[in-house]
Amino acid sequence: MPGKKVLAITPMMKKGGAKKDKNWIQKATKSIKRRGTEGVCTGSKFGGPTCPPGSKRYNLAKVFKGMAKAKKKK
Repeated sequence: MPGKKVLAITPMMKKGGAKKDKNWIQKATKSIKRRGTEGVCTGSKFGGPTCPPGSKRYNLAKVFKGMAKAKKKK
């Protein structure tokens, strides 16, 4: 196609676009503290009735858990 630019679809674009919120973790943490739900998905409660697998709470807890593991590894 002469004259047209072809945009390659990257994995980042598939996951939600190129526009990213760099402060998402600060916003999430602030919201957790404001609502008083800190620690709802920790320890034995992880995957239990208050934090069922697949829920937003569960997925966020998995992200935080992975980040802590990566930080500890350094």
